[in-house]
Amino acid sequence: MPPDPRKPWLRPMQYTREGEPPEPRDRPPPPVPSATVPAKLLDVVAVADLLGVCERSVWRWTHGGRLPAPVTIGRVRRWRADVIARWIDDNCPRR
Repeated sequence: MPPDPRKPWLRPMQYTREGEPPEPRDRPPPPVPSATVPAKLLDVVAVADLLGVCERSVWRWTHGGRLPAPVTIGRVRRWRADVIARWIDDNCPRR
């Protein structure tokens, strides 16, 4: 059965001469990740320390719309560090 021309990476390796390394297979390029650096996520303790307030204030400000909304992963809430930094740079506007 001849190899499928649509899938060149399935071809058997070919040897040119005895002792020489095989020719590299023609493979499709690896997928490029959508984001090269994952966003750093902060928990409520880290956000409170960064803002100089207690954890309860962070939750109160979040529910009141004063602080940017956290990202929910499962049952855990985290704030993106870049969003909090931008919020601080913009003089902490209401959301």
